[in-house]
Amino acid sequence: MSELLTNTYWFNPFGDYFSTPAFWTLLIIFSASAILGIYLLATRAAKTKHNGLLKKTYTICLHWLNSFGFAGLVLFGFRHYRIPYLGMRVWLGVWILICFVWLLTIVKYFLVDVPEKKKKFEQENEIKKYI
Repeated sequence: MSELLTNTYWFNPFGDYFSTPAFWTLLIIFSASAILGIYLLATRAAKTKHNGLLKKTYTICLHWLNSFGFAGLVLFGFRHYRIPYLGMRVWLGVWILICFVWLLTIVKYFLVDVPEKKKKFEQENEIKKYI
């Protein structure tokens, strides 16, 4: 555990290879994210034809999935092939941290902003009904 707190562990330009469980876990997570992002991109137009809020939520999710998946796969490849300076452990760690914070903002959007917009839309429809 103390090795995780050293600079040589995170900033070694020629880091060690992934362990087998870490290799397959990261490969599956990044690949599944990229494939799901492509699927959402292909189905977004058909499923969100007349709903602007649903289209925005689809767009937010597919941007996160595609960014997390494809950039993660690139950083994963740099690390797996031990490319100097681009394959350092710190880049993959920073990218996963950035995506985690981004995911928290998306969850906040779904839990706070979407219900507010939905409520406002329903109130506007009630007012338009009487006009």
